[in-house]
Amino acid sequence: MWRLSIPLALAIGAPASCVSRCAAETPEEGPLLSFHVGAPAGIHRCRPETWGLVAVRVANASDQPADVLATIYFAGDPNLQYARRLWLPAHSKRYSWCPILPPYSRPPPPNKDYITTAPVEIKSLLFDRSGPTEKLLRSRSEPVVESGLLSIDHSRAITGVIADDEATEEAVAAMRLNVELPPAFSILEEDFLPPVVESLEGLDQLVLASDRLVTDAAALAAVRVWLYGGGRLWIMLDQVDSATVEALLGEAFTCRVADRVGLTRVRIEGVGPPGENSEGQPREFDEPVDLVRVLATGVEVTHTVGGWPVAFWRKVGKGEVLFTTLGPRAWVRPRTARDRRPPWDVVGCPSVATEPFAQLAGRLFEPREPPLVEPRQFEPYLSEQIGYRIVSRGSVIGVLGTFCLVLLGSGVWLTWTKRLERMAWIGPTAAAVATAAFILMGLFTRKAVPPTVAVAQLVEVEPGAEDLWMTGLVAAYNQGASHARLGARRGGLFHLDMTGLDGTARRMVRGDLDAWHWEHLVLPGGVRTAPFSCATKINQPINARAVFGPDGLTGNVAPGPFQALADAVIATPSGMNLAVDLDESGGFHAGTGDVLSPGQYVAGTLLSDEQRRRQSVYGELFSLAAARRYPDRPTLLAWARPLEMQFEFPDEARRVGAALLAVPLSIDRSAAGTRVTIPSPFLPYRSVAGLARRPSGAYSHARREWIELRAPSESYLRFQFPAEVLPMELDRATLTLTINAPSRTLEVSGFAGGRPVRLATRNSPVGTFKFDVTRPDVLQLDDRGGLLLGISVGADRSVVSESSKADASIARSAWKIEAVELEAAGQVKDEG
Repeated sequence: MWRLSIPLALAIGAPASCVSRCAAETPEEGPLLSFHVGAPAGIHRCRPETWGLVAVRVANASDQPADVLATIYFAGDPNLQYARRLWLPAHSKRYSWCPILPPYSRPPPPNKDYITTAPVEIKSLLFDRSGPTEKLLRSRSEPVVESGLLSIDHSRAITGVIADDEATEEAVAAMRLNVELPPAFSILEEDFLPPVVESLEGLDQLVLASDRLVTDAAALAAVRVWLYGGGRLWIMLDQVDSATVEALLGEAFTCRVADRVGLTRVRIEGVGPPGENSEGQPREFDEPVDLVRVLATGVEVTHTVGGWPVAFWRKVGKGEVLFTTLGPRAWVRPRTARDRRPPWDVVGCPSVATEPFAQLAGRLFEPREPPLVEPRQFEPYLSEQIGYRIVSRGSVIGVLGTFCLVLLGSGVWLTWTKRLERMAWIGPTAAAVATAAFILMGLFTRKAVPPTVAVAQLVEVEPGAEDLWMTGLVAAYNQGASHARLGARRGGLFHLDMTGLDGTARRMVRGDLDAWHWEHLVLPGGVRTAPFSCATKINQPINARAVFGPDGLTGNVAPGPFQALADAVIATPSGMNLAVDLDESGGFHAGTGDVLSPGQYVAGTLLSDEQRRRQSVYGELFSLAAARRYPDRPTLLAWARPLEMQFEFPDEARRVGAALLAVPLSIDRSAAGTRVTIPSPFLPYRSVAGLARRPSGAYSHARREWIELRAPSESYLRFQFPAEVLPMELDRATLTLTINAPSRTLEVSGFAGGRPVRLATRNSPVGTFKFDVTRPDVLQLDDRGGLLLGISVGADRSVVSESSKADASIARSAWKIEAVELEAAGQVKDEG
């Protein structure tokens, strides 16, 4: 069997846990209680350093209701405990769960059975809180301690399935085998899917092939938050009703079901760039395969059958959804004797993924996208927000220097006067004075800043969504030790930095569905940080829309609950950015003069301290943008006041901070007859073959950078115009090149009627050059809205060297194009 269902999970968990039920023996010690902490709950897997759930079962055999606290801790750190508070009526049993954060553990060594789990020891206690004081459950006056082993999963990807038929499960197993993973996955049963996002944090993919989820609003919300946070969801529309998908995705579901048909002959065709579509082999079925024919907009279709989409993708927040409309039997085929069974197929899956299915698997099992900004990268920003400083290096050097000079001067003087014995009291006195100076400076520095809670929120918005997924960093500063209650009132998690708290007992208690808090936690004075994640509902949608016009891009942003937007930037897939000046109503304009130079993210020459801090955060964000291919669509980034989160911190603390919003920019089509100007960030380019056999190696599209060369090179660049202005009649284009090529010749060319046309030539070009292109025959776009231009760099024929040695030196000298930009203007034509 490739299924890992609840019964199987418990069968695995019970022997591994080696736990026994424990009960109070006498009524005099409190209500007759028993408890059991067993296997992982939720997705039935726990991963190292990732939030997960364990199952908790408590029984109350007394005649009185009971208020209990089930506490769990890992044997390696008994001072850090996780607890669940439960209320039980008389003569009742309650099955529940408790969130835990397993520590790092070593993965199992490679083995022939491809076992990816390793055990860690856990212990648990039960406290009775029915009375005025907390009582530990005891047996014969000894504390009742459950001890066992919890399996920690180290597999590369964990897949969960909500399905009603074996055909779906067989297809999922075949898909996992195709990406070199064992076929086992987790079956999520309808009666035990905890309604908290922590239950899904260890999940990489979720397959939805049933409508059972729609009856559980809380679990549906948890899946939605997991998806927005970066999960990958596969929805089988042939088995899931559109009402269920609408309840889950809201406005992100842009499909309309036309009808349902049965097919006995299926040919799956791949959809690629123009001219690159692939046709699969037709297959015959005795029993018809269901096909739900849908009309889909705003999605990426990758496979079709008879012109109808059968597989398409949709970005939702940081996550991605795969929709399939064809029954699972069409995506797999029976295994034959000619199919090599992979060694990781330890259960003998009877099916093999077809080629189209393998293509979907490769994308569905891609690793999660990293966050735009890692929470820890906000630390310098928050430190300056708090204003907390340690004693400066200059002050330390000054005190120590004075101390040393006093000792040296005293020693020299006392030696000269032959009274060196007085150093016996001068040295300790000087040391005491220096120590007192350090203490006073430290106290002054600490007392100068009031208790403060600073927050940096990163909010990646899905336009029109009612849920926001926020991550970031909280930094709390206290002048002295703090006993304040920390936790969350309505959802969200923050993981407090516990450095320096070894040996101090503290307990994280989960009470109601969304509420939790720390108990017995005493934080020493200073700054303490905590990465956080939380979801919140909003009544006001967040979106940004714009349109190209005569002066560039004009638009409006609806910030929803966020206020005071400032220092906005439009980031584009080309890697170039535009500064945006927002007015009070949310309107903005970005023209050709607002293009930001590399390394600049906040407009202006004189930046305030806050703008300087924001510039630094933007720098961290965009430093890895090219490697992550971020953004994949135009995105408006802006700073705003942070939203109030339902976290509990000291009431008297000062609140400071900011939120960084990332809002996808929707660009509307410009009306026919409108004159438009296209700034360079909206005209991405890539190197193409042109008149050569293959694209030039002078430009790397993957890294968005030009390569330093020594040999002559001829590059052909195809600039793609936005679909929102096509078809378009150009009347002007300006090519801007930044180049360092001394003793070389630069030649810029266009194409007219398929033939190259020389536009300009520069000898020994060093610096930035602008070339205006106005010839109508050169400014003709191709059928897909592209403009082709050529850039050639060769030897400078205007320089006649006096020796062949000088010619060889020039030939060996390096040259490089630093940047290329194109801006254009013209008139939008009628689509007809």
